[in-house]
Amino acid sequence: MKKTVLFIGTVLMSISSFAQNPGLVISEILPNPSGTDSPFEWIELVATSNINFATTPYTVVCNNSAATLNGWIEGGTITYAFQLNSGIVNRGDVVYVGGSSMAPTGTKIRVINTATTAGDGFGTAASGGVVGNGGSNGDGIAVFNLPVTSLTNSTVPVDALFYGTALGTAVLNGGADGYQLPVNDSYSGGKLQASSFLAGDPGGDQTIRATGSYNTQTDVWTTARTWSVVTPTLDNLSNLSLLPAPGTFTFSAVTQNFAENAGTVNIGVNSASSNIYPAKVILSYSVYTDATEGVDFTLAEDTIVIPGGFNGIQNVGLTLVDDAFAERTEKVILKMSSLENATIGTNSFQVVYIKDNDYQAPTPNNELKLNLLSSFSNGAEGTNSAEIVAFDPTTDKLYIANSVGAKMDIVDLSNPSTPALLNSISISPYGNINSLTVHDGVVACAVENTNPQANGNIVFFDENGTFISQVPVGAMPDMVTFNNDYTKVLVACEGEPKSDYSVDPEGSVGIIDITGGYPSLTAANVTMVNFQSFNGQEAALRSQGIRIFGPGSSAAQDFEPEYITLSEDNSTAYVSLQENNAMAVINITAGTVTEIRPLGTMNYANGNNGLDASDQTAGIFIGSAPIKGLFMPDALAHASIAGTEYIFSANEGDAREYSTFSEIARLSATPLDVSIPDQNILKHNQFLGRINVTNVSGDTDNDGDIDEIHVFGTRSFSIWDAQSGALVFDSKDLIEQIISNHPTLSGLFNASNSSGAAVSKNRSDDKGPEPEGVATAFINGNHYLFVSLERVGGVMLFNVDVPNAPVYVGYYNNRSVATNGPDRGAEGIIVIKKEDSPTGNDIVILANEVSSTLSIFDINTCVDLAGAAITVPTDSICSGDQVTLTIPGNAQSSIQWLKDDLVIPGETGNSLNVTEAGDYRVFVSNTSLACADTTLSETIRVLTLPTITAGQDLAICIGDTVNLHAVSSETIAWNNSVQDGIDFFPTTTMSYIATATDTYGCANSDTLTVIVNLLPTIDAGTDQSVCTGTSVTFNATGAPSLLWNNGVTNGTPFNATIAGPYIVTGTDANGCVDSDTLVLALFALPNINLGADMTVCSNHFPVNLNGPGGYQAYNWSNGASTQNTIGAQAGSYILTVTNNNGCQDKDTIMIFSDPCLGLDENQVPEYTIYPNPASNTVFVETTATNSEAVIYASNGQVLFTQQNTGATFTLDVSGLAEGMYWLKVSSSEGSVTKQLLIKK
Repeated sequence: MKKTVLFIGTVLMSISSFAQNPGLVISEILPNPSGTDSPFEWIELVATSNINFATTPYTVVCNNSAATLNGWIEGGTITYAFQLNSGIVNRGDVVYVGGSSMAPTGTKIRVINTATTAGDGFGTAASGGVVGNGGSNGDGIAVFNLPVTSLTNSTVPVDALFYGTALGTAVLNGGADGYQLPVNDSYSGGKLQASSFLAGDPGGDQTIRATGSYNTQTDVWTTARTWSVVTPTLDNLSNLSLLPAPGTFTFSAVTQNFAENAGTVNIGVNSASSNIYPAKVILSYSVYTDATEGVDFTLAEDTIVIPGGFNGIQNVGLTLVDDAFAERTEKVILKMSSLENATIGTNSFQVVYIKDNDYQAPTPNNELKLNLLSSFSNGAEGTNSAEIVAFDPTTDKLYIANSVGAKMDIVDLSNPSTPALLNSISISPYGNINSLTVHDGVVACAVENTNPQANGNIVFFDENGTFISQVPVGAMPDMVTFNNDYTKVLVACEGEPKSDYSVDPEGSVGIIDITGGYPSLTAANVTMVNFQSFNGQEAALRSQGIRIFGPGSSAAQDFEPEYITLSEDNSTAYVSLQENNAMAVINITAGTVTEIRPLGTMNYANGNNGLDASDQTAGIFIGSAPIKGLFMPDALAHASIAGTEYIFSANEGDAREYSTFSEIARLSATPLDVSIPDQNILKHNQFLGRINVTNVSGDTDNDGDIDEIHVFGTRSFSIWDAQSGALVFDSKDLIEQIISNHPTLSGLFNASNSSGAAVSKNRSDDKGPEPEGVATAFINGNHYLFVSLERVGGVMLFNVDVPNAPVYVGYYNNRSVATNGPDRGAEGIIVIKKEDSPTGNDIVILANEVSSTLSIFDINTCVDLAGAAITVPTDSICSGDQVTLTIPGNAQSSIQWLKDDLVIPGETGNSLNVTEAGDYRVFVSNTSLACADTTLSETIRVLTLPTITAGQDLAICIGDTVNLHAVSSETIAWNNSVQDGIDFFPTTTMSYIATATDTYGCANSDTLTVIVNLLPTIDAGTDQSVCTGTSVTFNATGAPSLLWNNGVTNGTPFNATIAGPYIVTGTDANGCVDSDTLVLALFALPNINLGADMTVCSNHFPVNLNGPGGYQAYNWSNGASTQNTIGAQAGSYILTVTNNNGCQDKDTIMIFSDPCLGLDENQVPEYTIYPNPASNTVFVETTATNSEAVIYASNGQVLFTQQNTGATFTLDVSGLAEGMYWLKVSSSEGSVTKQLLIKK
């Protein structure tokens, strides 16, 4: 705070003018209340100066009976102390100390239950009273300007009063000891004397009252007090007057409001009727100031000194700091905390609201946009209502619970733009309708009894309203629902009390098994879940924060089930107990309540929450307040998000208000604990005085007053963890902030839903916008929450994909400020999924109870409106392929493609070629729609290609067959008309592709090349005609490898012995083979045979040798060229003959000379030789057992001689060259010579 500032001229009065005076003086006491005195006694005091008891404690002591040496501090049953160590009084204030049940309504600065509680420092409790009644032993009151711990028996009080009709033992030692007396208008100090009694004995309910005047400038009693016993009392008013009469000082207004950037503003203090003396007013901040001095504002001065006689307005500068922080509306509350020569006038405080210019209320992201299709009326307002609506997709019919009209309305919704009322079914024969639900052509109606406290029924109708059956349930059945698999119907039976509370039925939940069919339903199919197991636990439940407060009601009677939502698996029901500020958890299978969850309170004083709390301030000021909101939800909804189940609640708030019992009270009329400061500010109608609070909770110490201020509802929606019950998120003041800043609907801020002109803020003092209904939906891949607002109307949308951080999507209300209609009082809310919708779009419908209308909205996504819905030809592509994703596009839309939630650089067009697996989405923002959203993820799979192996490349020779066989587990196909595993004849070198195709159509190929090599060009040469046995050489060409048949080696001479075709096979470097044929014609050799060798007796020479006839030429080895030769001598003779083909043959004949000594040479044994021709070995078979073999060259040279034993022997001729030889075998029987041909 700042220094003192003196206004208007020079202050002429010295500071001594404010010398200390008594501070508090006694003006009236009630010592003798009728009946039991404690705790009804009181002492009235008047402040003669400003006192802050926290820094200057006072003590008030009363005595009752005889005096002792300890005087005022005796304690026990003699004296009783009240210490004043908190609070502030200003000059002229009338205040009270006394028992906790004292009657005055003014400021009570110290209250003690004197019947049960000891005094402050000394004095014992006494039901008969601690303030003496006078009588035969004088009694008194003393005021000390010291704390009780500083008092001694010699401490002199600043004021005192003794009264009574008899002295008794009140005077001690003739006045030398005992009670100290003050120096004041009645006493001149010293000890109590017999003459010190100023008033007589009061009767029952009579007070002892003073009349007099005190000059606070001179600290002199200008008129001494006189004391009288009077009836009745003066509440909050004293007969003492302070002189000179101080001026009246008041703030120029109770409230002001400024923008944060207003700079320095004036706080006006108006003085009137000032006297001639200077006056001083000290300003301080109320504890309810939530702006921070030095950060949010600075105050130029805190002390105002005003010259005597000045009347008018003095301004104090309040400089507002325009910071850059986004904050709620803050406030500076200045109050007059101390006055000298001044009294407080009408306005003792001023609330300065500072509206932040940095705070931006949430703007909608418009992911969803609602389009009003129609506003449908089911009947005239006042005689009809539309509280709850349900839709049956199998019939496209809506069903409306028309409780005011006592009927069920059936509406054709096949065209939501033009709904048509089909029929209205009177429910009066069954009772009165509260709610309904529908599935598959059957409507279940919750119908309360004509005696609402008696059990009601669930009545089943077919789609046309024809009665099927009914079953009894609990009292006042309300919300009704099918479970998720449509095997049960559950109903919340509120069991509200009768208006005079003479009957309070139990609350319950009915569970109806419908698996046996509707026509056969009876009470046996109903399980009623009650709360009787909690009876007797009321105190423990209250200690947990669960409200149980109906007069004389048990827990089972007090619990009032309001709404039901179910777990996904149908095992658990969550039930709001609205008036009890709790939630029940029910095991559906067991039919038992497993848990009662206290919901607690929402603190409006912690700086991160706020509300507009008065309907009498000129403006919307959403800021903190020292109060707590009871959640008290009405509707509940459920959703499973990322594997966790959540409960959503609309925290409407509701009070019990009946003819003989009501918990509703204005804060201004609510008794608050004295520890709550600045109650005059708190209870002012332009601060919190108008707000409705409950008078049945908040008394934390059970002493009959309110210690914690509780209001109905939290003006919010909440998200709770279904499993644990933990609060995940609360919207706090979000709904109020949105509406107050809405470009077209702010005029409806906290307006009531009543008919006539819409009045902004006329519900600020109650429950504000009143969130009433909640519904969840999964749209375009996102989880959304829809919240209907009963008072303001309309529906708010939030994206709740992240449950602890919902995102505001939009607010829609078919209610105009100008006409206050057509739709008012949104109660029930449903969302129709697009697959169930007549339009193919999601639809939301609000049932407007007051206007008896339905608001029917089409739900469009920003994605659709902005042209970003992705078209996917296929969600699976084969590796290496691509798929093109496309969107319609929009001229005002900006596009960004995303893969796995990461930006794809450069991809901002209306199509995307995708080759990689991933989740593809489009982020779109549209300027004209003011929306931004991301499409549903489109998952593209890239399928692995099938594996295939075609095999190794092949090299073949033309004319060869090929059998291609690829290896794959999938279907195989070859190009070029080749069939897998089937022989074919390639004709040219070519690549062959084997393709494997799987069941997804993905194909993979492998290639092999078949090289077709040409055959070598083989030339065997020209055909030949030769003589048999002639040496021939075949020289084929055309390949590096040439192989002839018949053992012929290419290029190597051989003796032609076989006529016919000779085939040469050529193999080239590629292994290719071809052949050519050469025909070898053999001319027959002449058949020449000169006969056996002969041995001629030597005396027979010469001899003639004769050759065969018929040959072209003859050539004897002796040179003869005729057929015969003559004159042959012993030796070897070879005859070569040539036939007409030029072929030659020859034969050799050996002529041996023998002396012919008597043996007939012609009688020699024959022998056999083989093979002949021979190459290495010759086998000889003869009849001789011992022989000699001799081989001769053609010229007669002996080449080889071998002696043999046995008739068969072999000759080794490997050492002989090819040619013609003679073999002579001789034995004792003779000799034989034969021609031997050697061939290698």
